[in-house]
Amino acid sequence: MNPVFAKILNMSLGGSILILAVILIRVLFARIPRRALILLWILVMIRLICPLSITNPMSPVPGDLFGIENGSEDVSARNDLFSGTEDLTNGADNGKESIAQGSSIRGYSDLLCFVWASGVAVVFAASGIKTAKLRKAVRGAECCNDNVYLSPAISSSFVLGIFKPKIYVPAAVVPWQRKYIIDHEKTHIRCGHNLIKLLFYAALAVHWFNPLCHIAYRLFSEDLEMACDERTVSGQDSAYTANYVQTLLDSSKISSLVGINMLSFGSVGVKRRIERIMDRKKISIVVIAAFAVSCIAFVFFLMPSSASGASMGLDDGGLVGASQTIIQDADGNITEVIDDGDPEELQPSQVAVIEKYHVNEAPHHEEIRSEEDQSSLHGVRETVLRDGVYRKNAVYGEPVYAVCQGTVVSSRFESPYGNCVTIVDNDGLTWKYGHFSELAAKEGDAISVGNVIGYAGTSGITAGPAVLIRIVK
Repeated sequence: MNPVFAKILNMSLGGSILILAVILIRVLFARIPRRALILLWILVMIRLICPLSITNPMSPVPGDLFGIENGSEDVSARNDLFSGTEDLTNGADNGKESIAQGSSIRGYSDLLCFVWASGVAVVFAASGIKTAKLRKAVRGAECCNDNVYLSPAISSSFVLGIFKPKIYVPAAVVPWQRKYIIDHEKTHIRCGHNLIKLLFYAALAVHWFNPLCHIAYRLFSEDLEMACDERTVSGQDSAYTANYVQTLLDSSKISSLVGINMLSFGSVGVKRRIERIMDRKKISIVVIAAFAVSCIAFVFFLMPSSASGASMGLDDGGLVGASQTIIQDADGNITEVIDDGDPEELQPSQVAVIEKYHVNEAPHHEEIRSEEDQSSLHGVRETVLRDGVYRKNAVYGEPVYAVCQGTVVSSRFESPYGNCVTIVDNDGLTWKYGHFSELAAKEGDAISVGNVIGYAGTSGITAGPAVLIRIVK
């Protein structure tokens, strides 16, 4: 799957779980001040637009459901391109079929990514066109006080602008009601609601295909207006509140020009807003405490995601790394290795692999010297000589060692192998090593068993980081 679209899908899934949690909290704590719920909505927005996320092993949110880390595909083309149980002729035929399948998969993936990007562009373009029309409509508005403008071309008040926002009020609004409208819109500006709503709208545009995001944006907009109502009438007397409610009721018509990404006094949920303003009972300490616990659980368990990507165990071939995290520099060289488990709990062979990949001993272009490693590579060699192919999962960036002795005849990208090193050994056999993230051996190099010839990767047709060794005729 296209990595960009896969990342968007993962973000959308994580955001959807948060949206459902906020909706549940919203129902369970209906009387809680909406300004507190806005903080949860902001966390949802961050989850939807921020590609980076923290991890928590106890989180139920999947970290990489759509295969960004391992570059996996969603169809049968994930399967081994070269099966060790088939002869070379069948392997070649299957290889051609898998190449066609892989090309088809990438085509569908790229098409989906194109559709998604087109949808994002359409949503932003529609909003931009509506904003341009609105600016044109209020071009002749009369400034009556600071950043407050009166316009006969609109039927609902709203805030327009981010860094220097202006308040536009319909000229038809009776003078005594303007005060309450202006107070409301100034509260929006003072709390930064215009910027928050714009960012949430950007999140909606990016995830336009997700119906939960549309529901979330509608509920967020309603909660934002309620939070503004709460702040505006807070500390005011009953007469002010009554006039404010009357003004809200009279202004419940929104102009068709006003975009959904803008703040408008009478835009959404007027009936529920009025009911909430009039119902100002105190909230019990128990409810507040339960809400606080829910918010802590929300932040601790749902904002992070579970650790993405399963650790790779050591296979019999000896080329697959143990449970560890490998950090590379921009050139693909190993700079640090972090063990994910206690070496005392691992098998002796796994401990040897961890020690072998330690940053201070990381082999780059050196030859493996230990008898154990040499024996492991000779085992791989026997497998290839017997079956014609050896293929195992790997840790991205780990060194791949030659299992034959000979001369490198090519070191380049070759479909379906990806980045591929081809070696002709001393017996005249041609060996291909594929799926490298980085090529270490160069054409003309003399290679011995145990020399590093490249680093495991996801190039070519593969479900994820892998080591592929094959003898071809």
